[in-house]
Amino acid sequence: MRRWLVLAVFGFNTALNAVASMNFSPMTSVSAQLLSTDIAGVDWLYSGMLLSVLPATIPAAYGLVHAPFFTSICGIVFNALAAWLRFAAMASGSFTLALLSSVSLGFAAAVIICSYTSLAERNFPPKERSMATSIAVQCNYIGWALGSLIPLIVRPCDVNEVTGVCDAAPLADTGERYKNALLVQAIAMTLALPLFVLTSSPKDGATEVAHADVAADGERGSPLLLARNGQFWLHTLCYSLLGGVSFTIPGIQDSIFSGCLSSPKWNSSQTMWTDFSFITCGVVTGLVVGYKAKDPRHHHVVLRVLFGLTALSLTAIAIFATPSVAAFMHDHAPNSLYSILIVLMGVAGAGSLGFIGLGLHSAASLAQPVSEAYSGGLVEWLVQAWGALLTQISDCNLSFWGCTGVAWVVLFLFCAIARHPHAALPSEHSEALLR
Repeated sequence: MRRWLVLAVFGFNTALNAVASMNFSPMTSVSAQLLSTDIAGVDWLYSGMLLSVLPATIPAAYGLVHAPFFTSICGIVFNALAAWLRFAAMASGSFTLALLSSVSLGFAAAVIICSYTSLAERNFPPKERSMATSIAVQCNYIGWALGSLIPLIVRPCDVNEVTGVCDAAPLADTGERYKNALLVQAIAMTLALPLFVLTSSPKDGATEVAHADVAADGERGSPLLLARNGQFWLHTLCYSLLGGVSFTIPGIQDSIFSGCLSSPKWNSSQTMWTDFSFITCGVVTGLVVGYKAKDPRHHHVVLRVLFGLTALSLTAIAIFATPSVAAFMHDHAPNSLYSILIVLMGVAGAGSLGFIGLGLHSAASLAQPVSEAYSGGLVEWLVQAWGALLTQISDCNLSFWGCTGVAWVVLFLFCAIARHPHAALPSEHSEALLR
């Protein structure tokens, strides 16, 4: 029972980290006004968080192997600090404080992403690890889904058609609601620290489960062993590239749908639901896959299906988001385009978000005997890097085509080149590889 409490507190903390990462992206125009910056500056608040993960991942992975309790506390403290800096940024209208909050949020995320597989390794027996990893990952995306709904709470002001920005009085009201929402977020993120201390122990890094694994497998291998593991790197490239796509879509879809199309002109309240569809369908798919796909022999089949769905749906989204096609659809079937895009975003989210728990678990099994903190952390490190890069280059000209191209490359690599050693093994042997 205690292991599920540990997972619940971790899920609470990682969900809040994701909520905070979505504080500004769903309302780029209003956020830019309130923080005295432009749309590019707001994009950097999202990309800056992803980039801040990169230098912090190596110390986070090392700390989770050698001092997991202390490292986890550091991650929670950085999470809470980021939340209070975001509140202070909105209260003072300071873009600098907002950018600093993104850095702190990225440091916290580094601990989180390295914990997905290592938490399952330390606290759960082998047969429950795939499910535990999927739950941990999908808690983060649940936070994304909730964070994408912030326009419902803040109720952003309408842009003046003449000036192109919100008028002063409505903007002030929006800023006050924004500030109150960020205050509640900061209090909640601070509560994660006492919850963690109450449910965890400094001895958690040496649980009976971990001792049993070491007794069966011997000492954990050096992360340098990964350098000679070609299949691990190929799988890692596939998982991280598509994971980068899943991180990019929520960060760019509002600016593309509301700022790059001349017709229709959607606002943040409308793009909120395309974002919500993408993330929610990914969460549901990830939980179902984590629960149902327990046999490693079938993992490669499930992953191929999800990768194919992602490539096809993103291709359709990129076509419909082309200005000429969007204008034609708006003129001839004004209500259909929005509904079609909500459905397509849901399919894309199911494929690009739903696979990550399974992908992390598969990468960790290929990396044995290297600790899951290193292998899983490396995959997620690359996810952040690809996500930051794709977010920055996905402007109005590239639109969704960059993400679409990446999805097709991943599908080709995974189906034509990658090997899947579990597929040819009896079930008892494939299960043993996951231990």
